[in-house]
Amino acid sequence: MHKTVPDFDRLVSGKTVLDYGCGHGWQAVAMRTACGAQRVFGLDVVDQHLAFGSALAEQHGCSKSTCFGKTVPVELEGQFDLVLSSSAFEHYREPDRELQKMRTYVKRGGWIIVTSLNHGTPTRASFRWLYAFPGTNIPVPWLNLMFSDQALLAVRSKFQRDHPARIEDVEGGLNRMSVAKFEKTIRSCGMESSEHKLFATMGLPIGYCDSRLTRANDLGG
Repeated sequence: MHKTVPDFDRLVSGKTVLDYGCGHGWQAVAMRTACGAQRVFGLDVVDQHLAFGSALAEQHGCSKSTCFGKTVPVELEGQFDLVLSSSAFEHYREPDRELQKMRTYVKRGGWIIVTSLNHGTPTRASFRWLYAFPGTNIPVPWLNLMFSDQALLAVRSKFQRDHPARIEDVEGGLNRMSVAKFEKTIRSCGMESSEHKLFATMGLPIGYCDSRLTRANDLGG
């Protein structure tokens, strides 16, 4: 987050934060212990992730101010200064619906921050461990441009327990999010983009990572 979101510590310090799609909770705990967030709630749908995050918060002595769950408690809806979705937006089956839900959780005039490492390379994160440059651990970018979906899924099926018929149905979800699709989603939800940054994949001039700060302003959330 320090690399992709300008002034991240200042945005988090003293704030109540919802980590939307928190995974194992490393980031949620770090925002409380290292960035000075007042309170953090980690939201995820995987029980193992939530259990790991709760244990991590206990280990770092912040379990009373860093909590985890599958749903946001009713009393916290509309109470967060900041809603953060980091490297999760490309996995949502209905990203516009998830963004609308984020709006219900943030205070009027609060911030929603969405970052993704897959815009422009929709299959990279889910397949990078299968393909690397010979003799290195450097993943080959833009696999979706060089190989058919069927070829990617055929190789993946040799190592993964799930055998989806489509890229979109891989375990954990993958919605083929692109920069254009992301921008359209923001507009369709009636939101205003405050800052938008693109980072070239592996330092190359094409293929992007996307970091966007979106403000709810006076849109009712």
